[in-house]
Amino acid sequence: MPVLDFVTFAADNYADWTAHWLESAARSNPEARLYVYDVSARPSNTLQTLVSRYARAQCIPWPQESWLAPDWVAQTDFRFFWPGFNLRDEMKYLSRRLRVALGARRKHDWMVDKAAFVAAKQYFIRICCQKPYILRDALARTDRPLAYVDADAVVLERFPGYPGGASDFAVTVVDADQVRIGGAWEPAGPDGPLPVVLINAGVMFANQTAGAHALLDEWIAEMARVRHGASDPTALANLIYRHERNFGTTVRQARIPASGETTIVAGLACARYNQVRIARDGSGIDAGAAIAHFVGSWKQDTHREMVGETIRQALQRRGLMA
Repeated sequence: MPVLDFVTFAADNYADWTAHWLESAARSNPEARLYVYDVSARPSNTLQTLVSRYARAQCIPWPQESWLAPDWVAQTDFRFFWPGFNLRDEMKYLSRRLRVALGARRKHDWMVDKAAFVAAKQYFIRICCQKPYILRDALARTDRPLAYVDADAVVLERFPGYPGGASDFAVTVVDADQVRIGGAWEPAGPDGPLPVVLINAGVMFANQTAGAHALLDEWIAEMARVRHGASDPTALANLIYRHERNFGTTVRQARIPASGETTIVAGLACARYNQVRIARDGSGIDAGAAIAHFVGSWKQDTHREMVGETIRQALQRRGLMA
């Protein structure tokens, strides 16, 4: 059975995370090829230097002028991204805007410019929409199955092969009690309420099959149908959900017609393949987690040392670091 190759994408501001990604993947899967797609505004010397330290890694430029994204992204406005914005929010916005204008230090979570807020959200959607395109490009560069792992995640176990069994594609699904279809402020989807919490697209696996390639094409088409701030995971989740309504709860496999193929998509547990609930009490990453994903407030600079120590402990416990 062939080993897996790994792929991610990152920009300059994710250099520290990419360093952890490269080190963990190279230690745990020394036979794997590691593809890092550079989505920086300009080709990043920092990322290129990081990648060059690993004989089996490759840094691939993915310039913004080549990015593809649905037309609807440019048509979004403030209400699209913040539909529940009310009078109290408006007063808070105006107060913070005035305080910054008078010289107050802006906190990281303050929104003080609606136009800039919308532009940043649009940019985020565009960059996230690159994921299926990058996966498609990476699949064409190798003859092996492929694991996509977000740059803020680490690989902690050796993968002897594609973990999705006889499927073409595998996604990581949340626990059944976390699944959320629609919501008070969620936009309506083209097929009804959207599965906004069903999968975590930070980790997924593509087999080297025609069905996997067809699924990526269908995912790209679905991003044009589904208008949501979390564009790529919600579109992929909706594609799966509209063909299998019990996916992620009682069913762990969906069959999706795609480009003349019937693509089989498997659901793997986040707890093992995409652990996001990482303890901060010293116990760190679960022993059974093959991949750990640092989301949310882990990104804050104040947690940088804790992130590094948590990763070191996990690698040491698995005998991958002295």
